[in-house]
Amino acid sequence: MHYEYESHFALQSGMKKIQHSWIRLKERLKKMSLWTLFAVFSFVFLSSQYSGLIYWKYQKTPFFQDANQYYSYLPSLFIHHEIQFHSPAEYWLIPTPNGKVVPKMSMGVAIMEAPMFLIGDWIANHHDYPPDGYSPPYIWTIYFGTILYVFFGLWFLYKTLIMFFKPLAALLTVFSVFYATNLLYYTVSLGQMSHSFLFTLYCFFLYTAAMWYKEKRKKHLYLSAFLGGLIFMARPVDGIIFLLLPLMGVYNIGTLKSRVVYLWSLRTQLLIAILLFFVIISPQLIYWKINSGSFIFDAYIGEKFFFTDPQVINFLFSYRKGLFLYTPIMLLAFIGFIPLYRKQRSLFLPVLAFTVLNIYLLSCWWDWTFSGSFGCRAMVQNYALLALPLCAFYEMLIDLFQAVWAKTVTVILLCSLIYCFFSLNLTMTKGYNNALIHYSGMTKEAYWFVFNKERIPAEDWPKLNSLFRPMDIKQFRAGHRN
Repeated sequence: MHYEYESHFALQSGMKKIQHSWIRLKERLKKMSLWTLFAVFSFVFLSSQYSGLIYWKYQKTPFFQDANQYYSYLPSLFIHHEIQFHSPAEYWLIPTPNGKVVPKMSMGVAIMEAPMFLIGDWIANHHDYPPDGYSPPYIWTIYFGTILYVFFGLWFLYKTLIMFFKPLAALLTVFSVFYATNLLYYTVSLGQMSHSFLFTLYCFFLYTAAMWYKEKRKKHLYLSAFLGGLIFMARPVDGIIFLLLPLMGVYNIGTLKSRVVYLWSLRTQLLIAILLFFVIISPQLIYWKINSGSFIFDAYIGEKFFFTDPQVINFLFSYRKGLFLYTPIMLLAFIGFIPLYRKQRSLFLPVLAFTVLNIYLLSCWWDWTFSGSFGCRAMVQNYALLALPLCAFYEMLIDLFQAVWAKTVTVILLCSLIYCFFSLNLTMTKGYNNALIHYSGMTKEAYWFVFNKERIPAEDWPKLNSLFRPMDIKQFRAGHRN
């Protein structure tokens, strides 16, 4: 009898495990099916819209202006086999105190581009293409590799969102972040700027930070330090992303005290993480030391922050580059901080603190417009964090009614609203590619003259050109930035 009881208990236990595994598998398949829907739509849509979205078709290569500066390390090292930049090229080289030169941009983006560069280099060397770093194999491996990077980032953003929100709200958020913001432009049209890579790194960092907060496993802390190092090397000011780690879970004095005590208990792990961060950024520090004589070198000579004159209102609302004018869906994200505080307080403070500090710093930069760009490009990577309040806003709307018919109507209306933002962003992206939106000189009159237009008749061009007011760089650098 005892043996039969044990057998029956073992059978029941085994059945429960199988049932539990099946439920988990169904949940994963459900989540995967939503993501698969997004991926299939993206492939079909981007394929159909490719010719209208690509910006560099007239340049023959995406490596020009800023994008070429980030990229410059790779041709110099792997093609010319030197790091002193003696080879002639259109690089922005900054003289150093010891008589050498260094690129204006740091090397983080080049490190992320390196795997695709090496694939392109292999193809060029084994087929009939110039192995110069700028022939088609390099262009297309890095171009499509950048899109792949961003989609990996979106996948990890989705994985992060479903830790805290429902899959449908997470899917709508990921769709909104990619298709209703200028992330679309800085992925498909001109992804070789730093923003696509930083967005991806932000998504990875957000995931590892959330996992560390939830599971308290040191591997996630070390991964965060590794990713933070890459972020710093891509754009040093974005190192403020580390605010997420100590602030996650803090929403009042009690949780702040608890967090301080907890972090102190992990001081050894934190020291290892800090050491790992410096190991990751050491190539940049050593490069600066060799070529400038100092571990830290400011290559932005004559460019600075005006910390007592933040242009926050202009940064958010101006017709020149205002965030809410060119990416209006972000208004919903800022409204979403209210439901985020109510439902996910552990996320509220770190996301809000980072966003406020980041906007302040960006608006203090001498060129708060970050000219030569579509919309407010400096905020593109920040969309990874703003996805959290945006998702909270979507979930609040979806959960507003309990009746099935009312919930269905709400979802339909929400999807219609997202489609409007998506359609506007697509039109503006094509309008920018067709020069309807000026890279630095937009005005109120010009904005509304081309609003929701991809093209204008030839006879309207003189009128539009008369409405543009290009920025005065000397005035901006001198601090006259309104």
